[in-house]
Formats: sequence, structure tokens, C-alpha cells
Amino acid sequence: GMVVSCQQGTTESDCVLAQDLAHPHGHGHKAVPFLCLSDSNSEARTMYQAGVRYVIQSESLAGRAIRRQMRTQIPLNKATFMKEYVDLHKADMREEESVENRRKLAPFL
Repeated sequence: GMVVSCQQGTTESDCVLAQDLAHPHGHGHKAVPFLCLSDSNSEARTMYQAGVRYVIQSESLAGRAIRRQMRTQIPLNKATFMKEYVDLHKADMREEESVENRRKLAPFL
């Protein structure tokens, strides 16, 4: 198994959970890999020290995603790439607001 935390601003609780998952201390389970998000290098270092297996920095992840999109899309439609990207993002946000299950989950995301 594996545990993934996508919450931001939960460094302290993520570190406590990481320590428990990395060092079972007789809880009857093997070490479980734990992955989570961080907002900075400093926060990532703290998480790694606590036993988090892999830390993803949200800004880095967003930067990679936009670079990947730009590499594949800009050569095809330079003039409209950003407008199309913004339109798709806004449509996704509207969907999030209009789908009942997404509305219920929104406070936790």
C-alpha cells in the first residue's frame, strides 16, 4: 500500500503520520510509503526528515505541467494557446462548482 496526502498546510500532521508509517513501532504493519505536497524547500526538508518518502512541491508541479502544455501546444497554435488554456481552466472551475460531489469535496481540497 501507499498513502498520498494532497492537502496543503498540513506539514505538522503529515510529519506525524510519516513517522508512524515509516516506523511501525509494533503496530502490526510494515513501513508504508507516504507521498505529500509541500510549498517550499524548507518544508520539503522537514517532511523528508520525518520519513516522507516523496515530496512534491506544488509550484514545481504546476510549472512542469504548464511547460509540458506549452511545449506540445504552442507550436500548434501560438496565437491562441493562453486564451484556450484559460478557457479550459475556467470551464473546469465551473464544473467543480456545478457537480454536487465536487462541491461537497471542495472544503477539503
